[in-house]
Amino acid sequence: MTTLCFFSATGGELTLVSQALSRMRADGLDVTLFGRTKEQLIDPELSRAFARAAARSDAVVLSFHGGTGSCPAWSDLVEAWQDRRDSGLSLPWIHIQPTSGDDDGLLAAQEWASGLDDGTWKGLISLLGMSGPDNIEAALRVLVDRVTDGNVPVPEVVRAPTEGIWHPRHGLFTSLADYQHHLNPDRPTIGITFPRSYWLGTPRTSEPSSRPSRSLTPTPSPSSACVCPTLGAGTWV
Repeated sequence: MTTLCFFSATGGELTLVSQALSRMRADGLDVTLFGRTKEQLIDPELSRAFARAAARSDAVVLSFHGGTGSCPAWSDLVEAWQDRRDSGLSLPWIHIQPTSGDDDGLLAAQEWASGLDDGTWKGLISLLGMSGPDNIEAALRVLVDRVTDGNVPVPEVVRAPTEGIWHPRHGLFTSLADYQHHLNPDRPTIGITFPRSYWLGTPRTSEPSSRPSRSLTPTPSPSSACVCPTLGAGTWV
């Protein structure tokens, strides 16, 4: 059994992580997840408990949002890892995911992260940084491989859409004509803007709703990377 501790400062990744683990278990992998957010570790006792569990786990992922200060358990983690190192015990595979421009997180990664020399850390940075169901699952599979002394190549990042229109019944369209083909001319259509992060982090389904459709269809927000050029920045349908 592989035990994974996953800290997310914002909690944004944990839903995708949980879904990825379900798919991995369906494939026969025996993986256990212990996930926490910043808000869940503010209590000092809970912080120390997380650090102890992380020190005994096979792999630890720390997704910062503002350096080590975004992880209330950071000092407890360092203490637990140092105690194991001083006792001659092995450390878990440690992945530290800093945000862009996070010098504090980069320094922490340089000191504690695994996989710096063989490119694994850099590959995981790309997968987790892009996010999305495919990339999150790929990153977790690499971690499971590494803790069992494997060396599978880190897969290429699956690029997320940067433009398009999401229809709740029919999925993503990057062609305006294809999208319009699925609209019901007898019902009004209201466009709702959404940022790219909603596409990456929100579970999606193509199953029709049992409720009557009102053709409520989100379109990319001009303030994000998701501007559909066929519609023009700021255009709603």
